[in-house]
Amino acid sequence: MTTKKRWVCAAAGFSAMIFLGLVYAWSVFVAPLEAYFGWDRSQTSMIFSISVLGFSLGIIFGGILSKRLPPKKVMWFCATLALIGFACTSRINTLPGLFLFYGVMCSFGAGTGYNAVLSMVLPWFPKNQGALSGIMLMGFGFSGSILGWTAAALTNSFGWRNAFAILGVGIWIIIVLLSFLMVRPTDQESEVLAKKTDGAAAKREYTMKEMAKTSLSGCISCGGLSCAPPA
Repeated sequence: MTTKKRWVCAAAGFSAMIFLGLVYAWSVFVAPLEAYFGWDRSQTSMIFSISVLGFSLGIIFGGILSKRLPPKKVMWFCATLALIGFACTSRINTLPGLFLFYGVMCSFGAGTGYNAVLSMVLPWFPKNQGALSGIMLMGFGFSGSILGWTAAALTNSFGWRNAFAILGVGIWIIIVLLSFLMVRPTDQESEVLAKKTDGAAAKREYTMKEMAKTSLSGCISCGGLSCAPPA
């Protein structure tokens, strides 16, 4: 049961990262906005730097908020920020408005959600937290490739203003639904996970010098990781 729950949580976290990362699918929107307002690339290129700053601040804030609220509520908070940010972006008429609502608010919400996802997923994998962090980040990075075509299709079909509004509502609904599949392990489950980790850690640890001296003969089945080093 513990194994099933942790993989459900990981899958939900990966899916949430894909939708949170949609804020970085800026390339889909930049051409329609430039054409509509007459902006040039030197003006709109600032959005990336602003988004990175907003995302970084959101990660810090998410860490603080996760200590005071259940991660699930932090996810609801970030989904609401994304909803408001995308909805307000759909009504902008100035470049500062774009910087504020898309660059700051949406990215800040994405950073907050990123932290909340990690705080729920990583405790399920005490032995492989580095790998799971990478997988979650991969979901965030793949967002533009996976959902970029959806954003592009909405923009072509309904215009960029309606596309932003639809995406805001969609992100809010999906993040809130996924949050119900992501929970931290209970104390009992944490003990089970810790025992599994301790059991794995109980195997013989080698220094680099010992590894270099270890014979490879007779180690086909274990790769030389569990055989005793030569005397």
